[in-house]
Amino acid sequence: MRALAILLILTSTAAAEPYPHDVCDDPIDDPVAIGMRAGGFDAPRSACLRATLDARVRGHALIDTPEFYGTLGGEVAVGLRFVEDLGLEWGATVRLVDVTFAQTAVITDTELRYGPVSVHAAMDHRRSSRLRLAGLLGLEVPFTRSELETSTAGAQLAGLATWRALDRVAVHGRVAALGWYGSSVSGTSVRGAAVVSADAAIRTVHWLHAFAGLEASAGWYRGGVDHVAARVGAHWRVYSRWRVDVGAIVPVLGKERLDLAFTIGVHRDRE
Repeated sequence: MRALAILLILTSTAAAEPYPHDVCDDPIDDPVAIGMRAGGFDAPRSACLRATLDARVRGHALIDTPEFYGTLGGEVAVGLRFVEDLGLEWGATVRLVDVTFAQTAVITDTELRYGPVSVHAAMDHRRSSRLRLAGLLGLEVPFTRSELETSTAGAQLAGLATWRALDRVAVHGRVAALGWYGSSVSGTSVRGAAVVSADAAIRTVHWLHAFAGLEASAGWYRGGVDHVAARVGAHWRVYSRWRVDVGAIVPVLGKERLDLAFTIGVHRDRE
């Protein structure tokens, strides 16, 4: 009974709060930025332009059970996003540290790296107060990783849509093309993929949104479906311009080797 009473209080509080007039008014409507690829260049986002300072911790795991063979990794990245008057957002993100632990039947190793630097630009088109469309180009800059003897880069070209489906529900859609290359003295490898994703943000109380979404990718592993993955998370307003999000993505179908990726992000919105 006590739990039911608390739920009723939270529901009534959410109902009493005014809803944002525009779908882009409150950044806690934005989906959690977590993807499957190293460096995070494939992460989803909303069609809304934001000026923010971001810090993010990301972890990932690839484990061959029942023996613990595989990799565990973690990284810390910071980024800045700016919005110009003509409807353009641009920014950069730097991965400060990347730690990977690997274990096989014969070796155990831990590697500490830094980089890459990623840049992006996005332009939006306001269709109405309930619908925003945008185009995104994101690029991982070559030769910005600690492995200077190799060159790698990734890119995402995406069309984005953010729609206020209901007063308490915002839906984010994405259609994207991904590209990647890696080059060293032993040769060059190239990969590409087409990705579609949809994420829904459901307002529980005025300062907390819960997220759930699906993502599908094909082409990365050259034939068939790379993955169909489920994404879940939460995004909340902590204090004034500060907000925090958490999320995880898990592939449920396809050839994807990664078992799990998760993230925690801290953001400060700028005027």
